[in-house]
Amino acid sequence: MQDQTSVVRDEQGRKIYNQGIMVDVTPRRLAQEELRKSEEKFRRIVETAGEGFVLMDDHLRIVEVNDSYCRMLGYRREEILGKTTFDLATDEFRQFIAGSRDRLLAMDYRKFEGSLVAKDGRRVPVLIHGNTLRNDDGIKIGNAAFVVDLTEQKKALELAARCRKASFLPVRRESTVWT
Repeated sequence: MQDQTSVVRDEQGRKIYNQGIMVDVTPRRLAQEELRKSEEKFRRIVETAGEGFVLMDDHLRIVEVNDSYCRMLGYRREEILGKTTFDLATDEFRQFIAGSRDRLLAMDYRKFEGSLVAKDGRRVPVLIHGNTLRNDDGIKIGNAAFVVDLTEQKKALELAARCRKASFLPVRRESTVWT
């Protein structure tokens, strides 16, 4: 219960009576608790995801990342926040983003590959699943992306290609003469 009372006074400032309303705030508190639990659940999902998660404002500045994204690139969260996607992209990927930016941002959902530069200079091939975020009125408020490190998959594909190529090489057979 919430007590919303006040004192009514006369012209001399003497108390005449108290007036007030008792308001049952139980439904509001329950709704606030449900909202808190929901936000906590979704925050936990993003934080524990194996994929990197990036939240960007409408200027593509990074405003939030999860631990997987930090580990993928070898940066601390504080080092990434405030950067843009261009700051972390390889030169080739930066050119792709610059040339495709308007087309990509016009889509509410986008999926594409690129390469990022880790703190230690490694090139990290990535698959990006990006979404435009909108408020209840449909106004764009930012972008979110899940980022998958493709390093191991790319290595496996290269190995498979080499093995396949080797299997098509002619086999040299030596003939044996029995006497």
